[in-house]
Amino acid sequence: MNLPPDPRNIDLSNVPALAAMNGAHSKLIAIDAGELTRRMQSRLEAGDDDAIREALRWQGPSDLCRALWEALQRALELAPAEDDLRLQLFALPIVVVAGTRLPARVTMTLRDVGVIQALFQSAGALGPHQQFGLHAHLCGERALSELAWSALYRRARLQASDTLPVELRAEDLELTAGQSVHLRFLVGSMLLPAGAPDFRETAGDVGRWGPDFTRELARQLATPAVTLLPLARTPQGLVAAWQFGRFCTEEVMCQLAIGDQLRDLRARTGDPNASLESIQGVGLGVVLESPWTGERWVHSWRLHPETSLMQVTTSVQEFLQDCGLPLPLRQGSAQ
Repeated sequence: MNLPPDPRNIDLSNVPALAAMNGAHSKLIAIDAGELTRRMQSRLEAGDDDAIREALRWQGPSDLCRALWEALQRALELAPAEDDLRLQLFALPIVVVAGTRLPARVTMTLRDVGVIQALFQSAGALGPHQQFGLHAHLCGERALSELAWSALYRRARLQASDTLPVELRAEDLELTAGQSVHLRFLVGSMLLPAGAPDFRETAGDVGRWGPDFTRELARQLATPAVTLLPLARTPQGLVAAWQFGRFCTEEVMCQLAIGDQLRDLRARTGDPNASLESIQGVGLGVVLESPWTGERWVHSWRLHPETSLMQVTTSVQEFLQDCGLPLPLRQGSAQ
């Protein structure tokens, strides 16, 4: 696949120590996943959350940024071999599509979390496990980014005083008139015996519980004069959920925007040509252009430091193909 140029401003002047050779920030090394995980574990055991945050904020090459995120997720899940039980902390990314004609506020607190837990159980998404809990508050991206990772590491290893779901503040939706897309997370925990499948495996098939989950969540979050479509994605570890949720949100926004514009162009001028272009410092532009009138429309997919350009390109191409637009795409760049 021919990819457009990566438009991100790569910063090699401030490489975090976790990804550098002997602390020399000017020289990267091709570090293996195991070594990077051990470095993350060392920071977690030392309680050095600042070093971890520095690494996750890095604006370096996307493959190295992803490696740092993935190493933190693996390190959080490490448990001594002699442990009979471990606590899995997880989050469901939920992309909420909201529509309203007037400004509105939607409370992101579940009215009956027990119904949601029963829904997972009836769908067989818990497997043989009964020690399962969900938090009633749907939190935002910022809440996950501010977590004390070293405290979560101790909790997952049952070194903390409780095994309840992580306490996170609900982040309500503040809506203006029109349609908008928002990212929220449903956080929970599951107590697992050694060698048992975790929630990501037992609930990995969203098709089994997703439609019922969407209907129940929409019912519990219902707000007068507001339409809500909460779309759950596969459960992830807390770090992976943060990263995956950002991708899913951009994907839904892109698909909604393309769908709306494509219907309009087809009704007025017929099928447009489609292309991708790099927008320097912004992201990846999806371009629809009428061959008859020259009318040109662009949607920008924001690229986070860890986002895979190939994954984004594949997602856009597959969606356009489903919409019946010819492939391959013409690709270019813009300043």
